[in-house]
Amino acid sequence: MKNIFKKVIILFVVCCFCTCALASCGEEGKAKSYVKDFFAAIEAGDYAKAESLVHPTRELDAKTYFTGLEAKSQVDFQKGIKIEKYISIEHSDYSYDVEGEMYTFTVRTRASNVIVRFEIKIVNNVYGYGIYNLKTVR
Repeated sequence: MKNIFKKVIILFVVCCFCTCALASCGEEGKAKSYVKDFFAAIEAGDYAKAESLVHPTRELDAKTYFTGLEAKSQVDFQKGIKIEKYISIEHSDYSYDVEGEMYTFTVRTRASNVIVRFEIKIVNNVYGYGIYNLKTVR
């Protein structure tokens, strides 16, 4: 009887662990999807679409930002942006800075055969969901 009880408890714990793991992967997947969609919009030259993925409390003039980056880095994002690797992924269930959930991705991309690294913060709080901060990093 004790063995059956132990097996049921272990099975319950494993099921709970798997459920939590799948739920967190779903949110990370949604955030990565925003990153992918954002770069796809930039590649297509659809700056309005890219800006629609920005958090409601933030502003981004995507055209000015990316044309400036193109001039500085001598790349052409409209010829393609490939996400090569997520260098780091940080997640906070609750960040006091943004009063909500936050993912921070450091992403290595390639455009015009040049590596460009971005740090992208995605926030989910009472004001909405979207890209909260975008910057290039070394």
